[in-house]
Amino acid sequence: AVINKAIIGSRGIKAFHQAIELWHRRVATLSAVRHERRTDRPGWPSICPPWHCEKGNYEIIAITTAAGLVEEGNRLDHCVGGYYPQCRSGTVQILSLKREGSHVATIELKLSGTSADTLSFQVGQFKSRRNERPDDELHDVLRAFLHDANCGKHPIFRSQLAAHRKRMERE
Repeated sequence: AVINKAIIGSRGIKAFHQAIELWHRRVATLSAVRHERRTDRPGWPSICPPWHCEKGNYEIIAITTAAGLVEEGNRLDHCVGGYYPQCRSGTVQILSLKREGSHVATIELKLSGTSADTLSFQVGQFKSRRNERPDDELHDVLRAFLHDANCGKHPIFRSQLAAHRKRMERE
Protein backbone atom coordinates (compact mmCIF):
# COMPACT_ATOMS: atom_id res chain seq x y z
CA ALA A 1 0.00 0.00 0.00
CA VAL A 2 2.84 2.38 0.84
CA ILE A 3 4.64 1.64 -2.44
CA ASN A 4 1.37 1.93 -4.36
CA LYS A 5 0.70 5.32 -2.78
CA ALA A 6 4.27 6.50 -3.40
CA ILE A 7 4.22 5.54 -7.10
CA ILE A 8 0.63 6.19 -8.09
CA GLY A 9 -0.28 8.84 -5.56
CA SER A 10 -3.79 10.21 -5.32
CA ARG A 11 -4.63 10.11 -9.04
CA GLY A 12 -5.71 6.48 -9.23
CA ILE A 13 -4.45 3.62 -11.36
CA LYS A 14 -6.25 4.65 -14.57
CA ALA A 15 -4.85 8.18 -14.48
CA PHE A 16 -1.40 6.76 -13.71
CA HIS A 17 -1.55 4.49 -16.78
CA GLN A 18 -2.68 7.41 -18.95
CA ALA A 19 0.23 9.51 -17.69
CA ILE A 20 2.68 6.69 -18.51
CA GLU A 21 1.18 6.32 -22.00
CA LEU A 22 1.49 10.05 -22.61
CA TRP A 23 5.10 10.08 -21.37
CA HIS A 24 6.06 7.19 -23.68
CA ARG A 25 4.39 8.91 -26.64
CA ARG A 26 6.23 12.16 -25.98
CA VAL A 27 9.62 10.49 -25.57
CA ALA A 28 9.19 8.54 -28.82
CA THR A 29 8.09 11.60 -30.76
CA LEU A 30 10.88 13.82 -29.43
CA SER A 31 13.40 11.14 -30.29
CA ALA A 32 12.01 10.85 -33.84
CA VAL A 33 12.08 14.58 -34.49
CA ARG A 34 15.60 14.87 -33.03
CA HIS A 35 16.86 12.00 -35.21
CA GLU A 36 15.30 13.40 -38.37
CA ARG A 37 16.97 16.78 -37.81
CA ARG A 38 20.36 15.02 -37.75
CA THR A 39 19.89 12.98 -40.94
CA ASP A 40 21.13 14.13 -44.32
CA ARG A 41 17.90 12.94 -46.00
CA PRO A 42 14.95 13.83 -43.77
CA GLY A 43 11.70 11.98 -44.21
CA TRP A 44 10.91 9.12 -46.57
CA PRO A 45 9.11 8.75 -49.89
CA SER A 46 5.33 8.70 -50.02
CA ILE A 47 3.58 5.50 -51.07
CA CYS A 48 1.18 7.49 -53.26
CA PRO A 49 -0.16 10.96 -54.03
CA PRO A 50 -3.12 12.17 -51.96
CA TRP A 51 -6.27 10.15 -52.68
CA HIS A 52 -9.76 11.65 -52.71
CA CYS A 53 -12.89 9.57 -52.20
CA GLU A 54 -15.57 9.81 -54.85
CA LYS A 55 -18.29 9.55 -52.19
CA GLY A 56 -18.14 12.14 -49.48
CA ASN A 57 -15.45 14.59 -48.53
CA TYR A 58 -12.65 12.18 -47.58
CA GLU A 59 -8.99 12.12 -48.44
CA ILE A 60 -6.05 9.89 -47.56
CA ILE A 61 -2.62 11.47 -47.34
CA ALA A 62 0.71 9.73 -46.73
CA ILE A 63 2.73 11.02 -43.79
CA THR A 64 6.39 11.37 -44.80
CA THR A 65 8.17 13.12 -41.90
CA ALA A 66 8.69 12.71 -38.17
CA ALA A 67 6.88 16.01 -37.63
CA GLY A 68 3.91 14.67 -39.60
CA LEU A 69 3.79 11.58 -37.39
CA VAL A 70 3.89 13.76 -34.28
CA GLU A 71 1.07 15.95 -35.59
CA GLU A 72 -1.07 12.90 -36.43
CA GLY A 73 -0.46 11.41 -33.00
CA ASN A 74 -1.33 14.67 -31.27
CA ARG A 75 -4.48 15.22 -33.35
CA LEU A 76 -5.81 11.72 -32.69
CA ASP A 77 -4.26 11.23 -29.26
CA HIS A 78 -2.47 7.98 -30.03
CA CYS A 79 1.09 6.64 -30.37
CA VAL A 80 1.76 6.89 -34.13
CA GLY A 81 4.62 9.28 -33.41
CA GLY A 82 6.59 6.27 -32.19
CA TYR A 83 6.51 4.65 -35.64
CA TYR A 84 9.39 6.76 -36.94
CA PRO A 85 11.99 3.94 -37.12
CA GLN A 86 9.66 1.68 -39.12
CA CYS A 87 8.65 4.51 -41.48
CA ARG A 88 12.23 5.68 -41.92
CA SER A 89 13.42 2.15 -42.75
CA GLY A 90 10.68 1.72 -45.34
CA THR A 91 8.92 -1.20 -43.68
CA VAL A 92 5.81 0.85 -42.82
CA GLN A 93 3.85 3.72 -44.33
CA ILE A 94 1.46 5.75 -42.20
CA LEU A 95 -1.52 7.39 -43.88
CA SER A 96 -3.87 10.00 -42.47
CA LEU A 97 -7.56 9.67 -43.29
CA LYS A 98 -9.27 13.04 -43.19
CA ARG A 99 -12.93 14.02 -43.36
CA GLU A 100 -13.49 17.59 -44.55
CA GLY A 101 -9.87 18.37 -43.66
CA SER A 102 -10.03 17.02 -40.09
CA HIS A 103 -7.96 14.04 -39.00
CA VAL A 104 -10.32 11.13 -38.29
CA ALA A 105 -8.21 7.95 -38.56
CA THR A 106 -4.69 6.63 -39.08
CA ILE A 107 -3.79 3.75 -41.36
CA GLU A 108 -0.65 1.64 -40.99
CA LEU A 109 0.48 -0.11 -44.17
CA LYS A 110 3.13 -2.80 -43.80
CA LEU A 111 5.42 -2.96 -46.82
CA SER A 112 7.22 -6.01 -48.15
CA GLY A 113 9.23 -6.86 -51.25
CA THR A 114 12.64 -5.81 -52.45
CA SER A 115 11.95 -4.45 -55.92
CA ALA A 116 9.30 -2.37 -57.65
CA ASP A 117 7.85 -5.59 -59.11
CA THR A 118 7.57 -7.39 -55.78
CA LEU A 119 6.69 -4.45 -53.51
CA SER A 120 3.38 -5.07 -51.78
CA PHE A 121 1.51 -3.71 -48.78
CA GLN A 122 -1.15 -4.79 -46.34
CA VAL A 123 -3.07 -2.94 -43.65
CA GLY A 124 -1.49 -3.41 -40.25
CA GLN A 125 -3.62 -1.16 -38.06
CA PHE A 126 -6.54 1.16 -38.65
CA LYS A 127 -7.29 3.40 -35.66
CA SER A 128 -9.30 6.50 -34.90
CA ARG A 129 -9.00 8.83 -31.90
CA ARG A 130 -7.39 7.22 -28.85
CA ASN A 131 -6.93 3.94 -30.72
CA GLU A 132 -10.66 3.39 -31.05
CA ARG A 133 -12.09 1.32 -33.88
CA PRO A 134 -13.09 3.57 -36.79
CA ASP A 135 -16.79 3.56 -37.70
CA ASP A 136 -18.12 1.53 -40.64
CA GLU A 137 -18.18 4.53 -42.96
CA LEU A 138 -14.42 4.99 -42.50
CA HIS A 139 -13.87 1.29 -43.16
CA ASP A 140 -15.76 1.73 -46.44
CA VAL A 141 -13.47 4.64 -47.36
CA LEU A 142 -10.39 2.54 -46.59
CA ARG A 143 -11.73 -0.33 -48.72
CA ALA A 144 -12.33 2.10 -51.62
CA PHE A 145 -8.75 3.40 -51.31
CA LEU A 146 -7.30 -0.12 -51.27
CA HIS A 147 -9.41 -1.09 -54.28
CA ASP A 148 -8.20 1.95 -56.25
CA ALA A 149 -4.57 1.29 -55.25
CA ASN A 150 -4.69 -2.43 -56.05
CA CYS A 151 -6.46 -2.11 -59.41
CA GLY A 152 -4.15 0.67 -60.64
CA LYS A 153 -6.73 3.46 -60.54
CA HIS A 154 -4.61 5.29 -57.94
CA PRO A 155 -0.83 5.23 -58.50
CA ILE A 156 1.57 3.61 -56.04
CA PHE A 157 5.17 4.83 -56.13
CA ARG A 158 6.70 1.36 -56.12
CA SER A 159 10.07 2.28 -57.68
CA GLN A 160 10.77 5.10 -55.22
CA LEU A 161 9.75 2.97 -52.25
CA ALA A 162 11.84 0.00 -53.38
CA ALA A 163 14.88 2.24 -53.91
CA HIS A 164 14.39 3.81 -50.46
CA ARG A 165 14.05 0.38 -48.81
CA LYS A 166 17.30 -0.80 -50.45
CA ARG A 167 19.14 2.36 -49.40
CA MET A 168 17.93 1.97 -45.80
CA GLU A 169 19.02 -1.69 -45.74
CA ARG A 170 22.54 -0.60 -46.75
CA GLU A 171 22.58 2.13 -44.11
